[in-house]
Amino acid sequence: MPKTAGARGADEAAGTIAPDVAAKLLMVTPEWIRRLSKDGWIPKVERGRYRVVDVVQGYIRFLKDEARRSSKTASHSRLQDVRTRKEELAVAQAERELVPLAEAMTLVDEVAGAVVARVNAIPARVTRNIEQRAVLQREVDDALSEVADRIAKLRDAYRSGDDDPAADEEGQG
Repeated sequence: MPKTAGARGADEAAGTIAPDVAAKLLMVTPEWIRRLSKDGWIPKVERGRYRVVDVVQGYIRFLKDEARRSSKTASHSRLQDVRTRKEELAVAQAERELVPLAEAMTLVDEVAGAVVARVNAIPARVTRNIEQRAVLQREVDDALSEVADRIAKLRDAYRSGDDDPAADEEGQG
């Protein structure tokens, strides 16, 4: 028996769903389904009807594209953060808020050298007595040796990025 127009329409509509059913299937709103269709993710079979397979596959394609774009955006954001930090450091250095370690160590060496020269002259300025000078010079040498050791420890700590070694020594004493 030949099919009637109504029966043919029912056959064609078989396997298709309305936006509200598609929305329930994907746990979204019918408006979201219509938006995905309008944006080309889910093709319409006819007005207000979608094939189930097209709905599911279109939504999966949309989600994969969103994940890719989110990943790309996050990567771009991290790169932008690195560039911003680099620019901040350059500005801080130009404004002399940030000093390169080598420059700071040179300054410490110059100051320490001036202190050593001045302090080493003290025994001779204090007394002409050779024995007293020798006693004073040993005290000066011991003090300067302690200062030199401290500077060396700090230099090593700053170069390696470690914490202040004096904090460890003070905590143990």
